[in-house]
Amino acid sequence: MSQQKLRFCLLSFIILLSACQHNVVNLTKQTEENNSVETTNKPLGGQLVHTATMLVVADIGESVAFYQNKLGFDVREHDAHIALLARDSMLLYLIPESPPTPDKPSVTLGITNTTERTSVNLVFRVKDCRAAYTELSKLGVQFLTPPQQPSWGGWRAFARDPNGYLIEIEEP
Repeated sequence: MSQQKLRFCLLSFIILLSACQHNVVNLTKQTEENNSVETTNKPLGGQLVHTATMLVVADIGESVAFYQNKLGFDVREHDAHIALLARDSMLLYLIPESPPTPDKPSVTLGITNTTERTSVNLVFRVKDCRAAYTELSKLGVQFLTPPQQPSWGGWRAFARDPNGYLIEIEEP
């Protein structure tokens, strides 16, 4: 290849590379602007750090052990009055009963579960419900029944945590 053709190819490559870099920079700016608009147009835009579920438990230590050893949660914080657990994108606070306080007057956070009723169902969507059932059963999780196929399809099985909250293992 002649030197002139080589220079032409090299120059063409530099121009193409420059154009690609310009497009990447513009695309990055557009993406950041779109994300910023999406976030700031929502309530709490730019303020939200995380969302979590808070469960009132009878024994924080027992509940931490259940969620850590049987469902694979990591402990982020833990003392006598609160625990923060994490599993992938799910954050879970565990607290003892909390009587009314100045910022929540006349409201007590307490366990309201009975053997027949609960107001909480923690859903764990899995790829294979029957395999998850087998694995968790070996770890000591006690399910209400073996996996069932609901009328809408898929598979699911329910267990309870030490405080009576439902744990649903669901396969779509």
